[in-house]
Amino acid sequence: MTRIRYSGFLGVRMALAAIAVAACSTPDVPNEGEVDQDVLVTNCTQPMPPVPINFDRELVIHSKYVVEDGVAGDGNDEANDHCRTSWTGCTSTTMGNQGHWTFGYMMAAMAGTSDPTSSIATSFVRDWLKRWLSSQQPNLSKTAAAPRTAITEVLIQPWLNASGCPAAATLDSCALDLKKAPFRLLTFVNRIDLPKVTGYSTGGEFRAVFGAIGADPVNCPGCPATQTLNATVILEYSLPSTKTLKQWADQLHELSSYNPGNNPPGDLTQTLTYRSKLQTLTDAIVGPNASPSGPFNHSAIAHVRTNESVFDCQMGSANCNGVPPNPGLAVWEMRQFKLSGPFGTASGASLVQDTVSQTPQSSDSRTTAINNLLINHHAAINNGDVGFQNTDNALLGNASQTQQGPSAIVWEWAPAPAPPVLNSTNAPDLTMPSPAVALAQARHLFGLGTCNGCHYAETNNQAALFHIYPRDQGMESQLSSFLSAGYVTNPIAPADSSNLAPLSKHTVNDQAVTGVKFFYNEPWRRACEIRRILSGSTTPATKPSGHLMPPPVCHATCSTGLANDALCDSCTTQICAVDSFCCASSWDSICVGEVASVCHQTCP
Repeated sequence: MTRIRYSGFLGVRMALAAIAVAACSTPDVPNEGEVDQDVLVTNCTQPMPPVPINFDRELVIHSKYVVEDGVAGDGNDEANDHCRTSWTGCTSTTMGNQGHWTFGYMMAAMAGTSDPTSSIATSFVRDWLKRWLSSQQPNLSKTAAAPRTAITEVLIQPWLNASGCPAAATLDSCALDLKKAPFRLLTFVNRIDLPKVTGYSTGGEFRAVFGAIGADPVNCPGCPATQTLNATVILEYSLPSTKTLKQWADQLHELSSYNPGNNPPGDLTQTLTYRSKLQTLTDAIVGPNASPSGPFNHSAIAHVRTNESVFDCQMGSANCNGVPPNPGLAVWEMRQFKLSGPFGTASGASLVQDTVSQTPQSSDSRTTAINNLLINHHAAINNGDVGFQNTDNALLGNASQTQQGPSAIVWEWAPAPAPPVLNSTNAPDLTMPSPAVALAQARHLFGLGTCNGCHYAETNNQAALFHIYPRDQGMESQLSSFLSAGYVTNPIAPADSSNLAPLSKHTVNDQAVTGVKFFYNEPWRRACEIRRILSGSTTPATKPSGHLMPPPVCHATCSTGLANDALCDSCTTQICAVDSFCCASSWDSICVGEVASVCHQTCP
């Protein structure tokens, strides 16, 4: 019998779902069975590891004793304070660590060199910064992202000055000193929970988050003091294929065994061991040649993302759009960049602007195209899948923008008397727990899947706009309520000794329907996936959006029916390894026949 296979769509669909979460860290979706929609991932049945997962040491690493690599007066190896986070803090025995946690080092490595003073590195960063000064249009069917001209005044010019350039210097006339890069390390973030996506991630990510500052007092002593800027840069790395996902998980989990905080003076062992083990990890992920098989510059970088308002021309001193600037009119903007250039070479690729994953341009909210996308995909969205699939890439924006506060974008909603996009006519299947709540949830989940939804209104974060806040020297970055499950000290603390449910949650008031609330604990979901990976399981416990994965479909291999799960039994595993249709689409008569030809078993 000949069968035509139609299995490609599933792979594309799951890949895009994973990309959405990688971009914006979509949290748990609500439970459709309650009017006040509660977290769905409350029962994490994955085994607890012998050493409990520590949120601050393993998931979101933002202790000042780590990201400052030492704090004056803490009694911990004072001679090497700021060794990894500066170019001035090392002793003769630790020079090999110098600068390895700085923005300049990581950008140089991304360019394909270990030397931040090389022209390869300085040209790479120069060309990236120049993209902010001209229109960028990776999606030619959408309006170009406009120049963000205040970046010259607030970031580029102070950096040129710190680099020893003449007052009238430009990016083209004088080279930047990457060792004086005005960026401060905020956090390292473990996103090993992200699924494997061909061409996007080898399975999980590791991120370094930096905050922009006018001048770095650590790396640029004597430079004019400037304030912390409302701008962050997130370097998102795929975990290199040099290790399995389980091996990466084990190495990251080892960090939970050591306390990098302010130990008693003179007790250096745990702090120094923690920093050393973390650097071993970071060097293997962000360092030069971290991914020898990587397509561009042998770098493991997947994306570079920015979130800022301070580069808007309204934040400068020159006229903005022909009139004096007004900081109150500055628009928050998120951009996304990727490496592009010679394929497979050690250097030569540039950091170019990309479309923003899972996010249309804000001006397209409630246009026919986006309305129809929500209507056509509403069932999948309400079930925890993403709205934008492979055929929808033309709808993605060149930048993601939003106002702050009450004006933050609420996707596919407008005040009455404007009718809602979803209704009981075009979405008659959305009925639980009531049509009104189900329709509100689908709209909310659609918005939550976008970058300017999950960072702003759809997580009740529109007054803050960051999930990881910029910080001043000597301070720790604050985390949003979404990322800390309600600003609690330990967001992954279990409710009781069963370790099934979290103790805390973050509340979101729906922005479109008064009285509808959603409750989340994203850190708990991530920790649940880490528990699953550490146990050796390769089957995700949650969908990329946060929904619990449905239980595996298993039926007799000698009977036709729904697609079987590859883990149902050894014969099913063997068949699906050679015939993916049987586990992706349906278990048809050909699959039944393969019980004999592949498994060498006889059906009755």
